[in-house]
Amino acid sequence: MKRKILILEDLDSSRAALVKMVNECASGLKIYDFPDVAGALECAMENRIDLFLVDIVLKPKEPNDFSGITFALTIRENPNYASAEIVFITTLAGLEAEMLRTVHCFDYIEKPIMKTRVQKVVRDALLKIGGQLRKDEMVFLRKDRVTYPIAVKKIIYAESRRRTLYVYTAKETIDVPNLSLKKFLEKVQTADFLMPMKGIAVNVNHIHYVDKTNRYIKMHGIDTMIEIGMKMKDTFMRELLKYGDIQQK
Repeated sequence: MKRKILILEDLDSSRAALVKMVNECASGLKIYDFPDVAGALECAMENRIDLFLVDIVLKPKEPNDFSGITFALTIRENPNYASAEIVFITTLAGLEAEMLRTVHCFDYIEKPIMKTRVQKVVRDALLKIGGQLRKDEMVFLRKDRVTYPIAVKKIIYAESRRRTLYVYTAKETIDVPNLSLKKFLEKVQTADFLMPMKGIAVNVNHIHYVDKTNRYIKMHGIDTMIEIGMKMKDTFMRELLKYGDIQQK
């Protein structure tokens, strides 16, 4: 699973250095970097970030600026980020550093930034994230100015049709305009979704059996048979082999 890291640092040279240091910590990382809160918040709402690296002082010309902490508190208000890992970057020490812990940050990195320190903290955070079991993960879908929380483990499959995403559970179907299947899958962290054909992703945990000959999938909890597209059949069946306990006919 590709881990997503957001770096919020106002100084261009420091931000570029951090991106390079963090990118060396593991393969397959997706790193977003921003100099300002507005861009970082928008990114965090559109993507599921695993780890935040946040500079405390983003407006050094303003006295008593702690806009990085304000950003972190705003992130914490989102249910998806209630337990997100946050690392602060700071020149503060002593009692101020103790104050950072009250914001429930994973750790903090003091300036001047040292590569060894950055990479140790990031790797430790990634190890912790990798060990977390998010059995109760929720995905938040917004429609008509209303946000619908859905337990990811209850999603049977999702389908994109005519610029609308349809999310199916055993009890309901939620249609979300202007949300692509790709964006939806980027929101999900814990469940395994496979695409049997373009525009459809099925939750592997809900597959009852797969009829390879007739090219369809029977899911638990619904009567709908999901087609396996000719062009994606080989890829789908190859990916399905990773889940050896799924019945095939």
